[in-house]
Amino acid sequence: MDENKRPLYSFMQDPNFTAWSLHFWSAAMIVLSFGHLFGHLAAWISWLAILPLAAWKEFYFDAKFEKDPPQTAHDNFMDFLWYEVGAAVGLLISGALF
Repeated sequence: MDENKRPLYSFMQDPNFTAWSLHFWSAAMIVLSFGHLFGHLAAWISWLAILPLAAWKEFYFDAKFEKDPPQTAHDNFMDFLWYEVGAAVGLLISGALF
């Protein structure tokens, strides 16, 4: 294989893709679970709760304690962004399903 050509699935081998996917799906599943178990209002409340919790986790906890590998502000922002995108998608799906 040509060294300059990467296979189509190479994005799955990127650790950032794996981390962002897990942030996205964990937030989406939390919102969907609350929506399914307690109704759409609970999905909204869980979405609003994820915002400050994800901000605290990424900008304080990970920035201070996650040292291997060291976190940059960009890493923390991208993780936070994927939490919020996942929560928003979960909220949209929750509204459509429940």
